[in-house]
Amino acid sequence: MSEEYPYRIAVLLSGGGTNLQAIIDSIELGKLPVSLAFVASNKAKAYGLERARKHAIPAYHISAKTHGSQHGAEQEIYRLIQEHQVHLLCLAGYLKKLSPFLITKMRHRIINIHPGILPFLGGKGLYGHHVHQRVIELGMKISGVTIHLVDEEYDHGPIIAQEGVAVADNDDADSLAERVLKVEHKLYPQVINYFAQGKIRLEARRIYIDD
Repeated sequence: MSEEYPYRIAVLLSGGGTNLQAIIDSIELGKLPVSLAFVASNKAKAYGLERARKHAIPAYHISAKTHGSQHGAEQEIYRLIQEHQVHLLCLAGYLKKLSPFLITKMRHRIINIHPGILPFLGGKGLYGHHVHQRVIELGMKISGVTIHLVDEEYDHGPIIAQEGVAVADNDDADSLAERVLKVEHKLYPQVINYFAQGKIRLEARRIYIDD
């Protein structure tokens, strides 16, 4: 599976890897013509690594513990990127802030998915359940999903795609998260496909998707 298509991606994650699974499913269904070169996590027991191994995808625990420092971990990630000739690095619930080293090496080739509408409710500490809980606390009527290029700031890079999710009156953070995840699982493979097809264009920090 990992070498079937010439456009190659890699995924970084820290947890269960449901977005990784959505990407794998899209590839196996023939909807996403990319090769998934490897998956890496800063957490040795992240279930996302097990998901990768079940599909014969190389999976690595790479962290400051395994490589001496966060910089050492990113050097190893970049070594793998070069070894596998990865075109696009996809963050899927990766909870470590990337340093300028890796961002510079992969400028405009790292994307992230955020479970909310940016630039609102982004930044340090606002990820996963924390975003959904904040949406409920603020009484917001719309939440959603944002996919963006990664730069040196949290949740800050140019926005590639967004999709809204209505917040029901009886929602709590868990019920909202469930519906937001469904959108994530649809939208992330679509955006990766845009990159694989060469449809993503960046001009003056704005993203355009060509037909």
